[in-house]
Amino acid sequence: MAIADELRESLEQAVGELTDRGFQTTDPTEQQQIDQQITLLNRKIQRLNQMQLLEAAVAVSDAAEDLTKVVQSARTGPFDQYVERMRKLIGTIKVTEEKAVNAETGEPRHFPKTENTETDTPLPPPHPEPASPPNPVQPPPAVPRVVTSTIFANLKPEYDAAWENCQVRDDKRGSVEGAFVTALNANQVKYQQVAAQCQGMPWYFIGVLHAMETGFRFDRHLHNGDPLSAKTVRVPKGCPISGNPPFSWEVSAKDAMEKMGYDRETDWSLSHVLYLLEKYNGFGYRFKGLRTPYLWSYSNLYSTGRYVADGVFDPNAVSKQCGAATMLKALL
Repeated sequence: MAIADELRESLEQAVGELTDRGFQTTDPTEQQQIDQQITLLNRKIQRLNQMQLLEAAVAVSDAAEDLTKVVQSARTGPFDQYVERMRKLIGTIKVTEEKAVNAETGEPRHFPKTENTETDTPLPPPHPEPASPPNPVQPPPAVPRVVTSTIFANLKPEYDAAWENCQVRDDKRGSVEGAFVTALNANQVKYQQVAAQCQGMPWYFIGVLHAMETGFRFDRHLHNGDPLSAKTVRVPKGCPISGNPPFSWEVSAKDAMEKMGYDRETDWSLSHVLYLLEKYNGFGYRFKGLRTPYLWSYSNLYSTGRYVADGVFDPNAVSKQCGAATMLKALL
């Protein structure tokens, strides 16, 4: 069976298990989570036909983590068999996702070693000597409050401190350090081709924008994720202004950089990269007193609150997308 078909079959099995569970559970909170996950999984299944293997691996990796949360919320007792079946299915999904990454890149993924306290931890000596006091470690600078400004000079101290404090969340580490970083590295040559046309732009700047705006799809405009078969329909509308569709990904990506003036930027320090990334999506979160999930989602610096539509903010909504800064933290 082709790997793409294995991915699709695994997600379809998950939908079936969740549907059966939905008919059995009497807990309204669990029912709501199940309904949400069924909707998300069906969308992923529909998109798999248009995805390359790396793109599919990213989508399926997120699905496995979301399914883990659903299993953790399950009420034990009569449904223990359901929990066990779901855990086995999640394991199958993760293995298939890893196969997809390996098939696309030609090399295995590398995850942090799982510690085994029974066999990996050495026994202490019979008479251990008192430990020397450790050298004092300087803690990272405290993250300052969110500054309601759009001027880089005002925001630089915040970016610097946030970067120092940023940590990938444990429950997202597998997808960030696995699928996302793998996809960035695998597509590095294409990103370099666009970045080389912009003064000193690092390739990973194009890469994380590609992840954020298109989910690593090369048939979409870097401006906003609209299809390359036509000019952009959403904001920014009508791009590229010159030329006729269908556009190549490289032409569209270069146009996106020109439209923002990023092709003329000369400061590619890390703090300014974070500023340009936030500017690409907009500074609206700052005026809500929040760090934007566009940068910090999947990290310890973001928990909740996002715009669910243009101009519509939901303080209880949680971003399902890995933030650009979080990806960079794992990559760099």
